[in-house]
Amino acid sequence: MATGGVSKASTMEFKPVGSYPDSGIDVLVVGTGLAGLTAALECIRKGHNVRVLERNADINTAGQS
Repeated sequence: MATGGVSKASTMEFKPVGSYPDSGIDVLVVGTGLAGLTAALECIRKGHNVRVLERNADINTAGQS
């Protein structure tokens, strides 16, 4: 049901199934390899604030080249 011209569904924030509420923990992941990106995704899912650093301009999950 709409209240004040805005439907309740449009103001809800949707998160993936299995997500946790915000934890307030800041996490720094160094490297965008397969392990770094997996760790970053899992930390986000757990409700942590994540920042990822990578020295290269692009992301390469295939390992060193």
